[in-house]
Amino acid sequence: MAQASAPVPEKEATYPENRMFGNSLPAYGLYARHVKNLVCQDFRFNLGAPDARPAVLLDDCHNVRLTDFDTAAPSNDQPLVRLIQSTNVALCGYQSVTPIAKFLLVEGKASSGIKLTGNDLTGVRSIITLGQEGKDSAVQEWNNLK
Repeated sequence: MAQASAPVPEKEATYPENRMFGNSLPAYGLYARHVKNLVCQDFRFNLGAPDARPAVLLDDCHNVRLTDFDTAAPSNDQPLVRLIQSTNVALCGYQSVTPIAKFLLVEGKASSGIKLTGNDLTGVRSIITLGQEGKDSAVQEWNNLK
């Protein structure tokens, strides 16, 4: 659980590689920070053993689209997707046969324009969780199965 909330130091003068930050990053599948115009489509993250980190963590990311995806459920009540200070993020076409505790955690007062569209959220106990300075108005939902 400590890995999921551990800060990742800024190392602007070096080429970014995951091994620069110790043994792990705060997401088990996709960790992105300071990214614009990211599109990930038709992907799946599997786990060989339980992992207490979110599958996806976007920190200061803008104009992001994640479509048609499925990921293994994080353990310890972690969210599947964690957004920090991120804008214009679309999560579309998520579908899983495995129940999960939390789908989305939104943090940061700058987070906005988050869209959940066409997801099958029937196996999700808590769809949207607001963390530190997260706003309810940051997230919009359309055509999701609940």
